[in-house]
Amino acid sequence: MKIAICDDQASALRHTLQQVSAVCPQSEITTFLRIAELFKKVKDGERFDAVFMDIEWDGEEKGGIDFASELYKLSPKTKIIFVTGYPARYSQEIFLKYTNLMGFIAKPINIDILQKKYRKD
Repeated sequence: MKIAICDDQASALRHTLQQVSAVCPQSEITTFLRIAELFKKVKDGERFDAVFMDIEWDGEEKGGIDFASELYKLSPKTKIIFVTGYPARYSQEIFLKYTNLMGFIAKPINIDILQKKYRKD
C-alpha cells in the first residue's frame, strides 16, 4: 500500500509517520510538509492508495478539505483520512466537499484507533 502523510507541522508529521508505520509496516509511506509537493507528485503520475491529510494549513489560502477535493479530481481512487487537532470544529465540514473519505482522526493520532480502523479495511 502506498500512503502519503501531509501536514505542515514537522512534529505532527513525524508523530503521524510513527503511528502509521507501526500499524502498516509493509506500506510505502511518503511525507509532505508542503501540499504543493504532493500535487506535483500526483500530477506527474504517482498514485497513493491513502492520504492522511491535515485540515489546517498555515500560509495556505485553502485547507485540507479543499485540497482533498482537488486531489479527488486528479486521483479519485485515493482514500482520504482527515487528521486534525480540532475534531469538533471539522466533524461536519469534512462532508461538504466530495472526496474519497476513508476516515477522520484527531491529533495526536491514537494508535489504538488507527489499528481498529485498519482492521476493518
